[in-house]
Amino acid sequence: MTLDLDFGNPLVFKPADYSGLAVVRLRGKAEPSDLERAVRLLAAGLETGSVVGKLWIVEPTRLREYLPEN
Repeated sequence: MTLDLDFGNPLVFKPADYSGLAVVRLRGKAEPSDLERAVRLLAAGLETGSVVGKLWIVEPTRLREYLPEN
């Protein structure tokens, strides 16, 4: 899990090469509560799915999974 948006570039950091990438994106002047919401959303996602070999983009209100075009 990282706040470093560079890891959200799947051309540079190929998700399949990692145990999983979860990039937390906070907009503007984020409050600590925004980060807390994003972490809770990530935890909920991990309860139902696996991030292994995947790229997840975590925002305070949603979790998106990067799906490469085949």
